[in-house]
Amino acid sequence: FDPNQDRLCNTGHFIDYGSYSLALLKVLEQPWFHSVVRIHELLMQCAVQSGHYLHWHTQGGEWAFDHNMCLLSTIPALAKRVNKLPLAIRLRHKKHGDIGVLSASPGIINDWQQVSFLSPTDCLDCLMDDTLPGSKRTPISGVNFVLVGNQSAKTL
Repeated sequence: FDPNQDRLCNTGHFIDYGSYSLALLKVLEQPWFHSVVRIHELLMQCAVQSGHYLHWHTQGGEWAFDHNMCLLSTIPALAKRVNKLPLAIRLRHKKHGDIGVLSASPGIINDWQQVSFLSPTDCLDCLMDDTLPGSKRTPISGVNFVLVGNQSAKTL
């Protein structure tokens, strides 16, 4: 990995799994790291903004608390970085053109330009959708490839 020329794309759910959540959040400041948001990042955002931590804690967020169940002092600043994560990103690749990155199934998206106009309900539907795009799915115009979770589907 050469941070001067390589990029790391993440499709969300990068916290609340294992013991590296805090370290992964710190990677958000790196210019070579590109990520979209998914449910666990939203759980963190909601918990920090509302001050109600129980739901996040029980869904994997226990790493963010000390032994007295107090939120670690570094978490609010890291949550501000998470607040800036988009639902989707488009990256330009020299060889492959535009690559769309989503955390879950594209669902209702047929044109990459639609991403910026999704309603909050549509965004939640996309984030909660665990189905993979079918092999006969209509291509998404505006991008050459779409990275969805652990899947890559070519669009023409």
